Amino acid sequence: MKDENKILKQLFKIESSIMKAKISNKDEFNNVKSAMSSIELLELLVVIENTFVVTIPDNKIQEFSHCNADEMVKQINELKD
Repeated sequence: MKDENKILKQLFKIESSIMKAKISNKDEFNNVKSAMSSIELLELLVVIENTFVVTIPDNKIQEFSHCNADEMVKQINELKD
C-alpha cells in the first residue's frame, strides 16, 4: 500500500483532534472510533476527505465509518487512485 504509515499517522492525528485523546496505534484508533457518536464520525469523515483530498461516495459512507484502521487506509488509497 502506498504511504500506509503516513496515512495511519494522519488518521491518528485527525481522530486525536476530534476526540481530544492521544491516539498512537491501530488498537487505540479502533477503540476510540467505536466509541464515537454519529456526529463525531461524520466530522471524522469530513476531515478525512479534506486532508486526503478524496470524496467518499454516498453509498460508501456507512461502510467507511465502520471499518477499522487498516480497512480505512485501504479505502483511502483506493479513493486516491
